[in-house]
Amino acid sequence: MPHTVSNPEQEPHPSDELDRLEQVHQRVKDKQEAWRKLLESMEDLKKKTPETTEPEKPST
Repeated sequence: MPHTVSNPEQEPHPSDELDRLEQVHQRVKDKQEAWRKLLESMEDLKKKTPETTEPEKPST
């Protein structure tokens, strides 16, 4: 009479799985926030830096 043994790696405990998903979700949110801040900083830097389409000519 064969009996099956469940592998704990294949079937994680529901609360462990929930904890893992919450950690993954938090990491994703943290990365999203970091990207948002980076893009905002880059946008602010663009506004502060004067954009020139041609190189400056030295005054003689």
